[in-house]
Amino acid sequence: MTSNLAVFITLALWLWFVLDGRRGQLLELAPAAVLFGLWFLTYGRSGLASDGQPATLSSILALIPYTASAIGSGVGGMIGLGPLAGAFVPGALAVGFRPPLPMLAFLVGIFAMFAVAALFRSSSGPEQPLTSRYIYLVAYMTAFGIIAAAYRPPVRPSIALGLSLLAVAGNLWILARELPTYLVH
Repeated sequence: MTSNLAVFITLALWLWFVLDGRRGQLLELAPAAVLFGLWFLTYGRSGLASDGQPATLSSILALIPYTASAIGSGVGGMIGLGPLAGAFVPGALAVGFRPPLPMLAFLVGIFAMFAVAALFRSSSGPEQPLTSRYIYLVAYMTAFGIIAAAYRPPVRPSIALGLSLLAVAGNLWILARELPTYLVH
């Protein structure tokens, strides 16, 4: 739950629901949004400057190159061709492919995730956005977008809200169990 990936998946879901006119489903995301906010106010603020200061001129100027490099590295690694080829794939797709709304929401989520990362991690040097961890982040977000675009289960809102609350409860249990380890770092 406290992973930045979960935050941007929630953002992508929110965007998808808004774009698709499914405003009633925004309520399903409320427990996650409240818990992300509480987690940030309680624990997350202490780690804000661990990767660098987000409000410096250099981090703002690095936003576009860092985001482009991270996306290129992630896409290139996902297709097995490296960052340079990965930089061309999104451009080629943008020319001839109009993604369905759910996939578009997750693509925006990928971009937003790396733009926020750029504000914090760009001070670590130009090779930082080329790290292999971005491969799985792009792969997960792309897979979620494809799955969301392809599958629409007939679930009643009360069942979806119940499953959401169950997932939140599970995350809280894991967080409480792992909290002593987290506080040591």
